[in-house]
Amino acid sequence: MASSSYTSSSFLRPVVLFSKSSSSLSCTSQPARLMKMKRRPNASGRRQQRANASSSSSKEEEKTEKTKVVVLTREAGKNEQMRKILASIDEDKDNEFVVETLEMPLVESKRNEEEAKKLVDLLKSKTFRWIIVTSPEAANVFAKAWADAGKPEGLNIGTVGGGTTRALPTKEEMKWARLFTPSKALGEVLAEELPLDIIDGDNESSNSESTDSNREVLYPCSKKAAKTIENGLSSRGFIVTRLNTYSTEQVTNIPKEVLERAVDASVVTFGSPSAVKAWKNLTLELLEERGGKHPTYACIGQTSANACEDCELPDVWHPEDPGMEGWAEVVKLCLEQDESEKWRGVF
Repeated sequence: MASSSYTSSSFLRPVVLFSKSSSSLSCTSQPARLMKMKRRPNASGRRQQRANASSSSSKEEEKTEKTKVVVLTREAGKNEQMRKILASIDEDKDNEFVVETLEMPLVESKRNEEEAKKLVDLLKSKTFRWIIVTSPEAANVFAKAWADAGKPEGLNIGTVGGGTTRALPTKEEMKWARLFTPSKALGEVLAEELPLDIIDGDNESSNSESTDSNREVLYPCSKKAAKTIENGLSSRGFIVTRLNTYSTEQVTNIPKEVLERAVDASVVTFGSPSAVKAWKNLTLELLEERGGKHPTYACIGQTSANACEDCELPDVWHPEDPGMEGWAEVVKLCLEQDESEKWRGVF
């Protein structure tokens, strides 16, 4: 798989939002045009096609001509997992195209040192019923503060999903009392499902101050995070201390030649609303010059997909459950889609 790296008139139609479950793809908002994914032929069909080909060399030449570019827009250093997944697609000899990646970070994180220091002080001086972490970057900030606070044990940690959990130190290292993840990797679901009681069967917090009267929640997060979690928890009787320990900022300057290649790509991936907004700001004129024709957009979850809708981007796909596994599957399906069936934002 080839890869490239960059470190560093209006949008015409309403968005088409799809949600992929394990068994089907279904539309989650009223589309201007309903589209269906077209899969490649099954393995036996492909074998027959190859048998009918004039020669294997001509087949390889045809495959080489069908290069599909996927733009990776997460922060620098956070695109490797998706790149590896796409490399495994490219290594499939039955594929009828070559996958190439273009790394073009559209966001960057900036730490708020004052709030980060408050986080360290609170971890040293106060006991919370829960500590909520909702993104890998928030997990990185929390992990540093936890270490600076002397690595306190017996904490009760709530994360929004597997990717965030993996960004934390291991249970063996942190010696947390309990780890909670909601049934769906969404902030609103976490706010609805976070237990009021720490006891879970025989698993009770070893922290003696985590009694039934303790409703304190510590929520270190991005400055731009919505108030969904804190409002939802507050409505259930929790007392939430929010610390804006970092901010996800849009990248504002990318060379034109990189942007030109990106707008010609087959698929553009978005891992946050900030990336969506940065894309619109950076590519608006180029997309207008192309008659409003867009790549297909593959989002990590519905929050980013909703941001695409707000920005009037067409042909937007996302998994029903946010996360890397579902996101990668959506990218695969977008790549398999026949070019003639894509809706590029114009009729």
